[in-house]
Amino acid sequence: MTAEPDKQPPDGPGGARSVLDEYPVIGRILLLVNAVGCLAYLSWLVMANKRIFYTQEGVIYLLPFLLFFFVFIYIFGKPAEKEEDQPDEEQAAAQDGAAEQAEERIKQ
Repeated sequence: MTAEPDKQPPDGPGGARSVLDEYPVIGRILLLVNAVGCLAYLSWLVMANKRIFYTQEGVIYLLPFLLFFFVFIYIFGKPAEKEEDQPDEEQAAAQDGAAEQAEERIKQ
């Protein structure tokens, strides 16, 4: 059997690629470290025997989970595509200026 060369996943629309597509080794390491950290923090919360859901201060213990979720979203998410349908502000201003000049010529 011959080993197939590593196939790069096709680029999404607009060429947007996630971290795992661009840097597979670093992305997997980052994913592993984030997952282990999230599970370790969850186990620490479970073993702490604090009733965090019954007090207002308990929300502070849950806030670090947002950081873990943001890292997961960064790893799996793809960069936003630049909308090419909308003209740049400079182009729009130039077109408006040209249209106004054309109107003035017509009036004269």
